[in-house]
Amino acid sequence: MAGRVRKALVAAVAAALLVAVASVAGAESGQSVGAKADPNGILRYARDLPNTFGDNFNPGTLNNDCSYAVTNLIFESVTKDGSNTEISGGVAESWEVSPDSLTVTLHLRADNGFSDGTPVDGEAVKASLLNTKKSPQRTSLFAIDTIDVPDPLTVVLHLATPVAGDLLWAFSYIDGQIVSPSSLADAEEHPIGSGPFLLTGFEAGQSITLEVNETYHDAKKYKLHGVEFVQVGQGPQAVTALKSDEVDMIDLRPEDFPAVKADPSLGISVTPSLDYSLIQLRQDTAPFDNEEVRAALEFAVDRKAINKVVYNNQNEIADQPFPKVSAAHNKSIEGDYSYKPKKAKAMLEAAGFPDGVSFDMVMPAGAPTFERMAPLLKNQMAKAGFDATIIPVAGGEYFSEVFGKKTGQAVLSLALTNGPASWNNFQSNYSQTGFVANAFGSVRPDIEELVVDARTTIDDPEGSGELMQQAGALVMEKGYEVPLVFEQSMVAYSKDRVGGPPKAPIGACRSNLEGVFIKK
Repeated sequence: MAGRVRKALVAAVAAALLVAVASVAGAESGQSVGAKADPNGILRYARDLPNTFGDNFNPGTLNNDCSYAVTNLIFESVTKDGSNTEISGGVAESWEVSPDSLTVTLHLRADNGFSDGTPVDGEAVKASLLNTKKSPQRTSLFAIDTIDVPDPLTVVLHLATPVAGDLLWAFSYIDGQIVSPSSLADAEEHPIGSGPFLLTGFEAGQSITLEVNETYHDAKKYKLHGVEFVQVGQGPQAVTALKSDEVDMIDLRPEDFPAVKADPSLGISVTPSLDYSLIQLRQDTAPFDNEEVRAALEFAVDRKAINKVVYNNQNEIADQPFPKVSAAHNKSIEGDYSYKPKKAKAMLEAAGFPDGVSFDMVMPAGAPTFERMAPLLKNQMAKAGFDATIIPVAGGEYFSEVFGKKTGQAVLSLALTNGPASWNNFQSNYSQTGFVANAFGSVRPDIEELVVDARTTIDDPEGSGELMQQAGALVMEKGYEVPLVFEQSMVAYSKDRVGGPPKAPIGACRSNLEGVFIKK
């Protein structure tokens, strides 16, 4: 579609999300009234760094997407992902898309600069995007054919395929993070961006220290003098560190919610998310190269039990890839994929496996949610004729093991929110250019055809939603993946020290420190 793309998405979706946020987090909203910010306040943020941060800061070479929770504070992206319903301006304050979705014109902010004093201009944006495009993981950028810079504040992207909508969403993430030209050669260790903070210290696996960037163009939104990401394991370790004042804030996992909620000195912020836990399947390797086997697996998992035991019944079960709040949710298949072990066994027998099938399932080691979920799934699937051997893989080895060595025929994972770009995960998982699709042998023309039609624009959620409803039904029918539970995003914090109050980000592997401060 021609014209500006910065439109709010479906009002009903936005309203539903806002109501959900208000109903869950509203009780905490008054706790900072009257509190004053310490201008020298440093937020100590617990993070499981070996598992959630890669070994460098360069968006063109990092391979752990959860690094974004840190790097988004250093680098500003082309667009911004502050909502699950729309994108807003980042380095580009506005943009235009040609009617054929083959040209995207970015209008950059005037008087915006990197923390080294150099301007964030068209040539800098072009150089940064071309640098990041070299990464095999940033597949969204492969669609860029050429880049023109007609003037310092205008960047024109010419695309090889009509994927403007997809590109604008990807630009809000690592793919669109803009690195200063002076830092491109050594951004792995010395990143320079135009974000709200500067890197001042990094000890791999132990700590990351940031200091406020006084020249950030929207500095009034940030009240912290600095942030220290401190190495603390997930789960009870993080809660203990928060209660003992070793840290001020943690990403709250569902298994720890009751303990934190019961402590009046701690606050909780919850934001509905489109994230969902799932089992990803290698579809070019037995046993999941067989469609009938994959289809049977959809009936071999008890999503309600997982939600009860692992998530304290706080979340929505994922018996399809999109939650009810999404325009891509398919009402016609609601409830079709419940736990039916006898049916799954019969389907396996009909497929030629009367004795069932065996497979290895990778589990992210050190992630308490998955560590609780994996044995539960193993027992559920055993009753349905699936014998799963759990293979723990540490976060630091996850990329090389799963994508390099291709360990496991199935992988427990978390699909991150697509925000308004409902097709995005399917593009990565099932299209010819998708990084995951090629690693898992899961290129699916039937899904890709629908993705191609949906990704041309980001401002028509109803249209793309209808297409993704069809895609979601195919995913379930043919067992391309096994969705489990939609995850809310939660953070917990010390009420005595932290004001704002904090708001949980829109999903995992993100951070939201706007308005957060340390109390005097």
